[in-house]
Amino acid sequence: MGIKEKIYEHSPIWMQHLLTSAQGYNHAYVRVNPSVLADCFTFLQESQHWSLEQFQAYQVEQLQQVLGQAFTHVPYYRNIARELGCRAEDFTSLADLAKFPLLEKTALRGHEHEFLHEQIDYRKCNHFHTSGTTGTALHIYESRAAFSKRYAFVSRLRSWTGVPSPMMPHRAQFTGRNLIPASQNPRQHIYWRYNYPGRALVCSMSNISAETVPYFAKALRDYRPDLIDGYPSALSLIARLCLHKGIELPRPKAVITTAETLFPEQRMEIKNAFGCPVYNQYAATEPSCFCADCEQGNMHISPEYGIVELVDDAGNLVPPGQEGQIVVTSFLNPAMPIIRYRLGDMAVARDPNERCSCGRQMPMLERVLGRIDDILYAPGRGYILGMNRMFYGLDDVIEGQVVQEALDRIHVLIVPADNFSEQTRTKLHHKFVERFGDQVQIEVECVPAINRGANGKFRQTISSVRHLYPLYESESLVAGK
Repeated sequence: MGIKEKIYEHSPIWMQHLLTSAQGYNHAYVRVNPSVLADCFTFLQESQHWSLEQFQAYQVEQLQQVLGQAFTHVPYYRNIARELGCRAEDFTSLADLAKFPLLEKTALRGHEHEFLHEQIDYRKCNHFHTSGTTGTALHIYESRAAFSKRYAFVSRLRSWTGVPSPMMPHRAQFTGRNLIPASQNPRQHIYWRYNYPGRALVCSMSNISAETVPYFAKALRDYRPDLIDGYPSALSLIARLCLHKGIELPRPKAVITTAETLFPEQRMEIKNAFGCPVYNQYAATEPSCFCADCEQGNMHISPEYGIVELVDDAGNLVPPGQEGQIVVTSFLNPAMPIIRYRLGDMAVARDPNERCSCGRQMPMLERVLGRIDDILYAPGRGYILGMNRMFYGLDDVIEGQVVQEALDRIHVLIVPADNFSEQTRTKLHHKFVERFGDQVQIEVECVPAINRGANGKFRQTISSVRHLYPLYESESLVAGK
């Protein structure tokens, strides 16, 4: 645990509100450039009405710019260009991108310095880790301008929902952040912290249970957010428990789900409980792409963000209606360009000639098959979500998986890297004990590899005892059933 985390954990709740707000200020006004965000948002509000031909022309222009910079100033891509004997101007159509090799996470992990732009000082960039869907830790460097533009796409989605002030809405969020220290007096029942500069009520995902949900619901009613966003697993769980108990929830303008696969039954539960439309968002932390539901419920790819390809195992494009692996080329981040990067998720594209009734000619996806993880449960704690964050920042762990074998037993499997330290095992064990409590036995085991499912899909969280969770496997709680 770092010194900031220790200070937070041992601070009174009023101080934790201020510390959360300080983090919110850093995000909204330091990591983000407000003028860049505003300019990009204005551009996106105009470009969303482009024709398909305009989008394609824009993508070719941006692709040539990205390749020109990468071939000149990024060591990894300079070597690729030399091997292929190609120049940026050789790519005159989106189909030409197929000449370029796919980038795998294994090539990126541990070699991130080879992907940095030599003329951009990465020490001035935003630096963060991502575990992705496989638990593989990656170092990502992103310019402040790129980070700001990313949030312009989020703001455009919010504008589709009709919320006031889409760049800074009055909202409640359920993220994977562990907000509530184990030392907090359980009788206080305060499972959220305020981010005042960000105009957000930040709610914990680690304390949701049948006993605590009335307190969550009251906090949401009192706060009266225009928008609620977060993990679908957390939001659907809140919705399910409140529907079952007859607890009233606020009526925001919209709910936006992200970070996990949103299932139809979850969408229905959330819609019924909060009485508003549910919009699904798909994006990657790297950053690489942005896809989101429009007002008509169709998921659009944002062509201004980058190029999205769906390919088979050999890297060949698959036709609409067929599942393909998501491969992305980002336009946003010159500090660390990502070209034809295989994300690890699957998706199905719709016919490019099909037009959405919203009027936008942005390409559409039929569905995205992203991370599919089980919710876990800890006696005395409640439902446990957001396990992917447990592996953030661990450079000596290649992959991690969490398996709940019994209500009182969690088995953590990790694939160690060559530089693995036993201190990491101790650190992980402490983090899981802190999250699950002392009633649950935690075992952290190093393994040479983690098994995939029948379709090759990696699952980071697996439960063998879902049938023992309160309410979770009970009859459908969707209103009207």
